[in-house]
Amino acid sequence: PRWRSRAAWSGSQVRCRPHYLRAVLTHTACANTTEGVSCAGKSTLSAEVAKALDAPVLLQDCFFLEPDQLPIQSFGDYRWKNWDCPDCIDWLAFVSALKELKETATLQGKRWVIVEGFLLLENSQVVSLLDALLVVSVDGDIAWQRRLDRAKAMAVADPTGTGSNSDGTFNYERVEVYAPTKADEALVLAKSDCLSSTKVFGEYAWLRLYYEEVVMPCARRQKAKADKLVREHWRAHVVEIENSSTKEMMLQAVDQALKQIKNL
Repeated sequence: PRWRSRAAWSGSQVRCRPHYLRAVLTHTACANTTEGVSCAGKSTLSAEVAKALDAPVLLQDCFFLEPDQLPIQSFGDYRWKNWDCPDCIDWLAFVSALKELKETATLQGKRWVIVEGFLLLENSQVVSLLDALLVVSVDGDIAWQRRLDRAKAMAVADPTGTGSNSDGTFNYERVEVYAPTKADEALVLAKSDCLSSTKVFGEYAWLRLYYEEVVMPCARRQKAKADKLVREHWRAHVVEIENSSTKEMMLQAVDQALKQIKNL
């Protein structure tokens, strides 16, 4: 459902699964990348920046492996499908698409290409194709609340998980999408209903458990690696933005990013 959910790139933003955010621009075509924890605001930032720069967007979220190819991570007597580690992405296809998009954008006379994804800096080939980096940080509690709100909205729009993946109406925030088997699903639900940190979220206790056990540890590892890359390679081409819970603040961040990007 989330994997290759739409065309990998287009002249405008393509909505797929959001993650927090680090954006990178790639020069003609230049690449601008967006990477980070789920629901930090990268989709909003990338869309606005792409519109302002008249730049096409490449989405990492369209290159997830098929569900039966995803890495499986064990936690005691139950397991998760890991949608948040570097091995969940088809990097060969992604790198090929990025090279193709840069070539196409160059022929069209465009200066920038926007590259969005939460694992982009994990791949050395991708990093070598990027020219600038937008770093957007967001509080973990805000990111979690956004993800919870999104899950609730998806449940209303597609309660049985039978929506169309092609038009973005499919509800992928369901436990069966994350648990490899029915046995794992039952164990996950049982544990999340018992833990004090998760059971307060009721029917979304399992999602909070996944967030704590998979999303946040992966995000911390990605951030540490990204910070190292920034210090060693991107210091002169980095725009740092502090995100917040309001759309108005995010749009201010977009204006800030554009002013600095245009000076690169």
